[in-house]
Amino acid sequence: MLQQHTCRRESRQSRSLRSRSQVHPAYRVKVIDSGRPDPKGDWPDCHNGLPVVGLADTPVATVQADNPPVKFIVPNILIGKSDGSQGSRVDLHQLKVFLSAVKTGGFTHASRELHLSQSTVSQHIKQLEEELGCQLFMRVGKRVLLTSSGQVLQDHCEKIFQDVKNAEMSIRELAGLQKGKVRFGTGATTLIYQLPPVLETYQARYPHIELIVVSEITDVILRDIQAQRLDLGLVMLPVEENGLQVEPLCHEELKVALPAQHPLARKRALKIGDLQELRFILYERKTVMRRLIDNFFADLDVTPRVAMVMENIEAIKSLVGAGLGASVLPVHAVGIEAADKKVRLMRVEKHLLQRRLGLVTLKSSYIPNAVRELSRLIAEELGAGQ
Repeated sequence: MLQQHTCRRESRQSRSLRSRSQVHPAYRVKVIDSGRPDPKGDWPDCHNGLPVVGLADTPVATVQADNPPVKFIVPNILIGKSDGSQGSRVDLHQLKVFLSAVKTGGFTHASRELHLSQSTVSQHIKQLEEELGCQLFMRVGKRVLLTSSGQVLQDHCEKIFQDVKNAEMSIRELAGLQKGKVRFGTGATTLIYQLPPVLETYQARYPHIELIVVSEITDVILRDIQAQRLDLGLVMLPVEENGLQVEPLCHEELKVALPAQHPLARKRALKIGDLQELRFILYERKTVMRRLIDNFFADLDVTPRVAMVMENIEAIKSLVGAGLGASVLPVHAVGIEAADKKVRLMRVEKHLLQRRLGLVTLKSSYIPNAVRELSRLIAEELGAGQ
């Protein structure tokens, strides 16, 4: 450790700098905002044996002068206040803990998700509240709810982490799509019957991109895109949620599925009255597909007799083929396999039922190349603009 008098030696250049910057004679300088020195700052007199005399635009800069040289130091990032007083030190880890507590509904769930103790989560939140000078959460019974300040921070947090992710992807793309991760979500029907060739091509072209595929209903996919848990979704339209960018792709027809041995299966097309005779096996009510089918029946002024409700399209096909009821299925869901030959798809006379698919991303000025390339391949396969 150098002696104190060594640190206090001044060259002619450092004296000039001190004069212009109003540096304290002991060289204690702390910069909070817009380059203003704070003579009351509690900094050491010297850094690595060099006097601390001011702020440079780069983190560390050395000016050659008389003996000894002068070194400038920039402090850790501060969220400064306009009056020059000390701001708050907020790091990404604190924000990650905060966002996890928001999205999981409490500190206990956040601790499980982040593999931290609950006391550690509570401590991070407390430090964050102290740094920002406001309460972020309030307890109502056993629930933990956001305050208005917490809601504002949540909005900014999501943008911060999206910017960090975009920066990471942008830097990785300098290597020509050699690294990165794409999280893609779509419905089971589309994933099973239409996307395997696209996903196979993408993985073959970009083997070093980690492709994560999630099968979910449309509403869940949209929420996950908004929460930045997914990068891209292929879903049924329309999409009415805010903050999302939608690229419409193609139409797909849906038809009434009958057991091949059913008497109505011998007809060229079904009449509206024929639907009253059938027992239907339909999707669960919470799905966009079920809402589309319900609206179709409502337009026909038909109240279907629902015998069973389930999500799995393969199970629906099997039950229809076994003669346990009828259904309404996308045409791509019934192929030429032996099991599918037990199912007959039929139109309702003069009434066309279609669904439209579209690609969805978070509305942003920047879409990573890895996501854009997957979007392009899907659009080519499904036929954009159909």
